[in-house]
Amino acid sequence: MIVELLILSGSRLGERLKFTQDAISVGGGKHWDVCFDAKHDPGAKAKHARILADQFGWRIHNDGAGVWIINQDLLPPTGAYPLRAGDIVRLSEFGPDLRFMILPDAEEAARKA
Repeated sequence: MIVELLILSGSRLGERLKFTQDAISVGGGKHWDVCFDAKHDPGAKAKHARILADQFGWRIHNDGAGVWIINQDLLPPTGAYPLRAGDIVRLSEFGPDLRFMILPDAEEAARKA
């Protein structure tokens, strides 16, 4: 399965990032899979979360590091929130925003055919 994160706002606007792993880290800092520079995207400063696939599907795990908004709904300060294809993830009240998508995997589609 391939996950695509399309950056909808901020200094990385328009970038499409594709991942095949079951865990993706997002945040303000250089050590995340999807990183935002707080100088260019101040809303991302000191914010981070993990997007994980588990037995229930895809979820965003908030560990209390900042404000996360999914489709205009504020996430609880800690815990997991389900993600569906097309969901918009906002790192803070100021962005940046990402669209979460699940893309078909060509190999998986060929096996099913």
